Amino acid sequence: MIPPKHVTILGAGLTGLTTAYRLTTRMPGTKVTLIDSAKRTGGWVDSTQQKIAIPSNLADGEGMEGEVVTESGPRSIRPRGSPGAAGMLKLVRRGGRSARACPHGGYWHILAQS
Repeated sequence: MIPPKHVTILGAGLTGLTTAYRLTTRMPGTKVTLIDSAKRTGGWVDSTQQKIAIPSNLADGEGMEGEVVTESGPRSIRPRGSPGAAGMLKLVRRGGRSARACPHGGYWHILAQS
């Protein structure tokens, strides 16, 4: 099969980004274009950095200030069965993350560290 010269993917959420990644690794000569109506990629998944302040009465006598990152969007990625978990684990590790699979409630969950 001759790979296409150019592929356009509509949507830059998890599915669109994963599809683009797979296409570029399996067909390196193919140009891939992502189109999305949002100003950023990631779809429903988002990270927000927020400043926090903890009053001294809640922080052992000393007030604390800092920043935390909060995550929003899907609670998790739940691939079906062992083959799905193995593929997701490989994808997370290729992204430079430390990860492992954990069975829970009939699903395999991928645990990854930033």
